[in-house]
Amino acid sequence: MHIATLGLSHRTAPVEVRERLCFAAASLPTALRRFVRENPGTEIAVVSTCNRIEVYTAVPPRGPDHAAVLDFVARQRRVAPAEFREFAYHYRDADAIRHLFKVAAGLDSLVLGEPQVMAQVKQALAVATEAGTAGKVLQKTFQSALAAARTVHRKSRINEGHVSIGSVAADFARRISADFKTSCLLVIGAGDMGKLVLEQLAEGAPSRMLVCNRHRQRSEEIVAKYGGEVVEFEGLTAALAQADVVISSTSAPHYVVTAAQVRSAMEQRRGKPLFFIDIAVPRDIEPAVLEVPNTYLYNVDDLQALVAENLAARSAKLDQCNELIEKQMAGLVSWMESLHIEPTITRLRETFHAIKAEELGRLNGKLSSAGEADRQLIEQAAERIVNKLLHAPCNALKDPAARRRQYDLEEAIEEIFGLSANTDGDKQDS
Repeated sequence: MHIATLGLSHRTAPVEVRERLCFAAASLPTALRRFVRENPGTEIAVVSTCNRIEVYTAVPPRGPDHAAVLDFVARQRRVAPAEFREFAYHYRDADAIRHLFKVAAGLDSLVLGEPQVMAQVKQALAVATEAGTAGKVLQKTFQSALAAARTVHRKSRINEGHVSIGSVAADFARRISADFKTSCLLVIGAGDMGKLVLEQLAEGAPSRMLVCNRHRQRSEEIVAKYGGEVVEFEGLTAALAQADVVISSTSAPHYVVTAAQVRSAMEQRRGKPLFFIDIAVPRDIEPAVLEVPNTYLYNVDDLQALVAENLAARSAKLDQCNELIEKQMAGLVSWMESLHIEPTITRLRETFHAIKAEELGRLNGKLSSAGEADRQLIEQAAERIVNKLLHAPCNALKDPAARRRQYDLEEAIEEIFGLSANTDGDKQDS
């Protein structure tokens, strides 16, 4: 089996491309099962977040390549491959494993060290396992990546401090408002990201905070913890008229704030500027909002300046994190490589034992007068001979030190012992 990754992230694709490829949570299990039905023997899992869409597969040697996975994404999201092919990257085997380990540890995140992505990787594994599309290879790979992430966080502490998109958005809100402490902040969305925003604003909060969510109960829960006022979703336009800064992060598949709503709100603001920070993918705020006078709209990709500051402060830890990743992935890479030679070892054993059985069958016909005890001694001796003959080639195939030349060694053993012919059902002459 080979591990492969195909994906797009904030590093390679703008938000307007990423949002079109996000997998809806409700439809993902069905999509995963369909891929496995079309590609028997393959395992698949999808990591879909605001900053990345990545498909991880464990495939047999002649299984689907990255082009087939790209076509799968295109069909599921109803987007022509030509519209996103140039933004996609793909990795294989050790490179794919290394990439997943870095993703889980937050080393490939927009905000270096972001801890939330570890939960997203864990959720991706849970969904694939529940759907029956993550077998022993992907399960071990993802579990190893999560274990490595915990080790990296514990030893480097790169995940501490302001390391989330929510915290960056909160910092940005403080900077863009002329007097943030006397302003009115509207937070749309009461999920994990909304909570992170309010948590970061616990100190130095603005004079007024409004929280709007489609489900009032969730708004009430975070207002009780962080302060602020609950706004009914139906009253969103009125809340826009009162706000100075809006931070939006919902899981809605469509725009939550439209240009029409903003125009209506701005009529009541008498030219007072309104700032939007949209950290959702797909985006919550219609891009046409920028056409409304005195409005300013920033999306998750526009936060790069603050992210650069975060990276500069944490880059000293990056070398340590990468060293930890290499150490943590060594065992998994060795295990993955051993999977390649298992079929060769199996065929080698089957060939030797088949020869043993055939020769014993011939011998038994000639030793009709031999007793049962003598027959058992002969069989035991033949078994020991076969096992001793198998010992050296099997150990050579399993030896991690020799794995860099593993494929040449496999080919030599298969040719010497006629294993390729055996797989086609050809019988060896004695």
